[in-house]
Amino acid sequence: MTKQYDPGRSYGFAKWCELRGFSRTTGWRLLRDGEIKTYKVRGNRYVTEAADREFVERKEREAAA
Repeated sequence: MTKQYDPGRSYGFAKWCELRGFSRTTGWRLLRDGEIKTYKVRGNRYVTEAADREFVERKEREAAA
């Protein structure tokens, strides 16, 4: 069974880092380097499920190369 993605779902940046097993410092480094796309609402930063999926797929391709 394949996982269903909700294109409108977002994670708070700290929660996304926790889900991916990154420290927040590493998360900020990934953001600074353009590795992950986020958006900001009233001072809070979010990662969409689509951006997360794109990030993971790109890293999997890089690891396979």
